[in-house]
Amino acid sequence: MGDYSSETEDETGRSIPPRPDDAQLKLALVAFQNVIDRVKNGEADETLLSLSSLGQQARIHIWLGDMVTATHLYAQQAAQGDNTGSRSLRYISSTLMNPQNERLVVEAIKDPLVQQLMTIQLFTNNWNWLGYERESEKPKIVAKMLALINSSATTGFKGSDRLAALAYRSGDYDMAAALLKNSGDSALSWWLRAKMALRNGDEKTATAAYAKAAEGFPSDEFWGESAEDREMIPQSNLLPGCRVAGEQGILALNRGDYLQAMDLFYRGKDVYRADVMDIAERVLTLDELKGFVDKNVPAVAELINSDAGNDYYYGIGFASDVELREVLARRLMRAGRYDEALAYFQFANHQQLAKQYIDNLKVANDIKVDKLTRAQAYYQAALLLREKGIELISYEMTPDYAIYGADYSYVGDAFDTRYQRSIIGYGMRKSGLTVLSLIAAR
Repeated sequence: MGDYSSETEDETGRSIPPRPDDAQLKLALVAFQNVIDRVKNGEADETLLSLSSLGQQARIHIWLGDMVTATHLYAQQAAQGDNTGSRSLRYISSTLMNPQNERLVVEAIKDPLVQQLMTIQLFTNNWNWLGYERESEKPKIVAKMLALINSSATTGFKGSDRLAALAYRSGDYDMAAALLKNSGDSALSWWLRAKMALRNGDEKTATAAYAKAAEGFPSDEFWGESAEDREMIPQSNLLPGCRVAGEQGILALNRGDYLQAMDLFYRGKDVYRADVMDIAERVLTLDELKGFVDKNVPAVAELINSDAGNDYYYGIGFASDVELREVLARRLMRAGRYDEALAYFQFANHQQLAKQYIDNLKVANDIKVDKLTRAQAYYQAALLLREKGIELISYEMTPDYAIYGADYSYVGDAFDTRYQRSIIGYGMRKSGLTVLSLIAAR
C-alpha cells in the first residue's frame, strides 16, 4: 500500500518526496487517525484505507525518529493481514541492525516488541541489507545486537529461547546458559539445554532434555523459506523434530543402543537416508534388521514394475521404505537365506532375478545332477551376478553404493584394501571371474 520504503524510494522503486516539516507530519497523523476511527465506528472500508493509514502513520513516526511507535503500527498492520506491514517490519529491523543507526537502536531496544523483532531478524539470518562487500562485519554486528537485547530485556522475555539459540550459534555459551535458565519449556529451549549438557559432558541430562525437545516439536514444523522449498530440496529443510531425532540417534549409537538409534534415524528417513542405510547394513545384525523391518517398514501393496530398459537399482529414486526392504532382501541374499529374501524384494524384476539365481544354485548344489548340468547352473548364476549384482546382492552404501546406482563412492574407500577383497557390486559387472571365485569359495 505504498508505506514500505527506503529513505529515497517507495516499495515500487519510485522516488519519494522530501520529508515534510513536523507541523505537516502531525496534521497528517491526525488525518490518518481519523480514517482509522471512522472505520472502527462501522464505516465501510472496501479499499482497506484504514490498514494503509496504519502504515502511513508508521512512516511518519520513522521521519520523526520514533522507531518504537512505528514498529507497533506496522505490527498492527501485519497482524490484520496486510503483507505490507510484514515487509515494513523487515525494513525496520534492517534499519536498526545497521551500525550507522546505533542511536536509534539504543533508544528503541528497550521496547519488548522491538526486542522480539530484532531477535527474529537475527534468528532468520536475513542479511540482504548488508551486501556482500560488508560480509565480514556480521559477527561484530551480531555480538553487539545480542548484548544490547540481553542487557535491555526483562528476565524470561518472550523470545528468550531464540535469543539463547542466537547466543549459542554465535559461540557465546555463557549468555546462552544464562538465558536458558528462564526461557521456559519451549521445545527450542530443551533442544539448547541438551546441546549445552553435551558441551559439559553430561550425557544423561542431555538425553532427558532431547526427549522433552522431541515431544515439543510438531512433526510438520518447518523452518524454511516456504512450503515450496520442502518439495524442491527435501534434504536442505530444517525440520527441527527431525534434527532432534537425528541428534538423539547419535547419542544412542554412542551408548550402543543400536535399535533405538535405527528407530530415531528412521523418523527422519527422507533427510537422513544414507545414515539409515549405513546402520541397516553396518551396525544392526541381520536378525535385528529383519525384526525392525517387519515391525516398522510396510511392504508395497503390489510389486513395482521398473523400466525394463533400466534395471539398475537407484535407491534415491524410490520411497525410503522400498529402499530399506530391498536392502534387507539383498543382505539376506548375501547371507544365503534365499527363501526369506524373496519376500522383501519390492520390484517384480528383482524378485524374478532372485528366483532365477536361487533356482540355478539349487541345481548347482544338487549332487544327484550330472556334473555338466551343475557346472552350467553355476555359470548361469555367475552371469546373473555379473550383470545384475547391484539388484541382487550389493551393498546400499560402501563399497558398492547401490544408492547411487554404483556410480559413486567416497575417495577414502579407494585406499582401503579390505574392500578390494570383498567388492561384489560394480566390480562384478566388470569381471565374471570375481563372481566365479566367490561362488567357488562357498
